[in-house]
Amino acid sequence: MNRSIDLLLFGILPYVAVCVAVVGSAWRIRSAPLTWKTGSSQLLESKWLRIGSILFHFGMVNLMLGHVGGLLTPHEVYETFGLTTPLKQRIEIVMGFIMAPAAFVGGAILIWRRLVDPRVKAASSWGDIPLLVALLLEVGLGFATIPQSMHHLDGSMMLRLTGYVQGLVVLDTSAWQAMADVPWIYKLHMAVGFCFVLVLPFTRLVHVLSGLLVVRYLVRPWQVVRKGVWSPR
Repeated sequence: MNRSIDLLLFGILPYVAVCVAVVGSAWRIRSAPLTWKTGSSQLLESKWLRIGSILFHFGMVNLMLGHVGGLLTPHEVYETFGLTTPLKQRIEIVMGFIMAPAAFVGGAILIWRRLVDPRVKAASSWGDIPLLVALLLEVGLGFATIPQSMHHLDGSMMLRLTGYVQGLVVLDTSAWQAMADVPWIYKLHMAVGFCFVLVLPFTRLVHVLSGLLVVRYLVRPWQVVRKGVWSPR
């Protein structure tokens, strides 16, 4: 039974999630492009939005970059720069201690704001608060892996997880077997992460993909603004 669950969650779910995310995102941007937005409520309330959003995005962006970079970078690459596996493990633990609480506090402020401000609450969709709660749950699960990581300061568990993810990338059908005896907290954290990829096209999380276009924004042509005279008709 455990092997079947591991196969389902770590051998099948990742590929299903990516396929649904790609096809679903393409369908949404083609059929409903005006829904591809975060639906900002800044005009309704800005003070707590500014505080919560900065903390939340500061923590989440750094956590995501750390996860993607750490999991996809081959072991040999960072070794060539003198970054040993144990040192990399310690850096990730420290970053987790800083970024996870920042994201959690920021997310809690955003949830509180949607609950107590009547105008923001009225403008919120039914899925906004459940989505934020689910994200904070995932952050909490990631933070809960830190005590477990303290027992593997040699980086052995980190190498196993990176090997699994890199195996998925190269379409290694046996990669899921590396998760067989991994502690349940890591498994739960990764499975929930795959679920977020699965639902990405159907939530406000699509703005994460828009963030990938920041390079295009930086090299865009200058915007030309001309002064005009408005007259009513």
